[in-house]
Amino acid sequence: MLQGIRDRTQGWIAGIIISILIVSFGLWGIHSYLISNTNTNFVAKVNGVEISKAQAHVTYERLRRQLQLQSNNVMTPYAETTLQEKSLQSLIEMQVLTQSAFSEGYRITGQQVDGFLQSLPELQVNGAFSLARFQQVLDASLFNASDFLELIHTTMLIDQPRLGIEFSSFALPNEIQESVALIGQERKIQYAIIPSQLIPGEQKISEAAIQTYYNKHQEQYKTPEQVSIDYLVLSVNELMKGINVKPEEIKAYYDDNSNSFVLPEQWALDEVIISTPKTMSADEKSKAKSKMEDLAKQAKDGKDFKLLMKENPELKKGDASLAALHNAAQLPPPLRESVKSLTKAGNSSDAIVLPESIAIVKVTAHKDTQVQPFDAVKDKAKLNLIQHKAQEKYAELREKFANTSYEHPDSLAVPSKELNLPIQSTLAFIRSKGIDKDISSNPKVREAAFSNDVMNLQNNSDVIQVTPDLAVVLRVKTHTLAQLVPLAKVKKDIEAKLQKDLVDSLVFELATNIKMKLGSKVLSDEQAAAQYHLTWINPGFIGRHVPNLHSAIIYTAFSMPIPSDGKSSYAVSKTAGGYAIVELFATKPGQLQDPNKEEYRVFADQIQTANGMLEYELDKQALIAKAKIVKADDEG
Repeated sequence: MLQGIRDRTQGWIAGIIISILIVSFGLWGIHSYLISNTNTNFVAKVNGVEISKAQAHVTYERLRRQLQLQSNNVMTPYAETTLQEKSLQSLIEMQVLTQSAFSEGYRITGQQVDGFLQSLPELQVNGAFSLARFQQVLDASLFNASDFLELIHTTMLIDQPRLGIEFSSFALPNEIQESVALIGQERKIQYAIIPSQLIPGEQKISEAAIQTYYNKHQEQYKTPEQVSIDYLVLSVNELMKGINVKPEEIKAYYDDNSNSFVLPEQWALDEVIISTPKTMSADEKSKAKSKMEDLAKQAKDGKDFKLLMKENPELKKGDASLAALHNAAQLPPPLRESVKSLTKAGNSSDAIVLPESIAIVKVTAHKDTQVQPFDAVKDKAKLNLIQHKAQEKYAELREKFANTSYEHPDSLAVPSKELNLPIQSTLAFIRSKGIDKDISSNPKVREAAFSNDVMNLQNNSDVIQVTPDLAVVLRVKTHTLAQLVPLAKVKKDIEAKLQKDLVDSLVFELATNIKMKLGSKVLSDEQAAAQYHLTWINPGFIGRHVPNLHSAIIYTAFSMPIPSDGKSSYAVSKTAGGYAIVELFATKPGQLQDPNKEEYRVFADQIQTANGMLEYELDKQALIAKAKIVKADDEG
């Protein structure tokens, strides 16, 4: 199967990988990049294995596109430099970890890669691996098939030692107690707000200060760079409009794809529940579950739900909407698995734990899966067939779309003529925001339009996979550079900004002065309140998450050193309306309500996971430190 995929999925590469695969594989790049390269134009060597400039550039481009699509922000030169360093470091780490895993005897077989690939839900149609869906994923990424398979292989290889370390970690009882004490710690505070209104708002700002600020922040006062574009759209939906199918073709398609026209298995259910609200203790929930397990046995022995409810007043009627026929996908997830084995009317389930209740369900009606007759789904079969033909034609034309656009980079006329696609245009838009209900509203389109190759070199873009069924090629029509707005037009804004900053600094200075007087006991809390017209607010002991209390005050309170000798300490915190003086009196450690129950296990699991991740990170850093890493700059 792997060879078949490799053989059938060669060609162009464009776009970025879909989010689920970014999450799965992160920064790891492509394994084939890490194989020794005969090109001497390298950026680094890891134990003698070269990483070429081309490899580092492709990894950088992938990360850059991911970040820009996520934030839609223009990257600064500093951010680009940082990202270049990050992409190179990711390649170095990958090479170190790959070499280490291989030297320790870890291996991944082609069958394992094959199995993992087929198990990805994003690559499945009707529960089975779809080569067409896989091609769509590749079309929306910077990967070709071979590199993508190598990516999976390398990731699985490296994951073996990583998971071995993380899963073998453990948490000692004292670690758990210390973590509980710290995470659940409470701090007794009071605070007073010093509002900005204490300082007169109309502070005098000099002309020189305004001019200086304008000169230093000219990037903030430029009209944004703009482009408008011409573009071509290749769309499955548009191709469908030109496809006609004969009745015999529709019938043949139906016969060949009858599984696509199956009515799923359905259940009508009666449900009874015992409520287990969040306020119920763990012991009470355990007793309720035991009770329902006993009632479930009685129901399976034939006792009617009405009789069970009469004998057990705590038992209530459940969701009345379940009385209608539902397929598995329409049922709540906890019920879904439980009812799959119930295939006859009268069958009842075991006790099912729901978020705030425990349920038993009984089947009142059941329908097996059945293929719908042709006459009932003829229109659907016709639509599916047309869509299938359009997708095949789309896959065929897309390669031609990419090639003609690339071979004639200075115009859209040739691909427009050869594929019979009209050249469309947009109004001018900026990098960070397109025009509503326009192709420019798509971040991939804006990313391409403002790229160096398209905007400055005036080439056609690569094929942009906007959706799995829609691709775009564009070129710049007009380009307007960013221009500095005259000082006169922004003078009032700058003056207001400087006034606000000055008031803020004066309030901070006042708050700091009061804090110092309180800390040195020059003033008492009462004297400070009287002299500066403050009101002390005393919430008492607070945890790390307190509703209706400014997060900055909470953060400041938990950043302050623990008071000693019964003396309180003071700190200043920035709030929305000014500054707050926070006074810390005392702390008390956190405690578990029931150290033998679920809460304890949750803490233990979290600490164990954190320890495992730390152990692996230390092991990784040790491997990197031990490896012979030579960067091109160092060698030169």
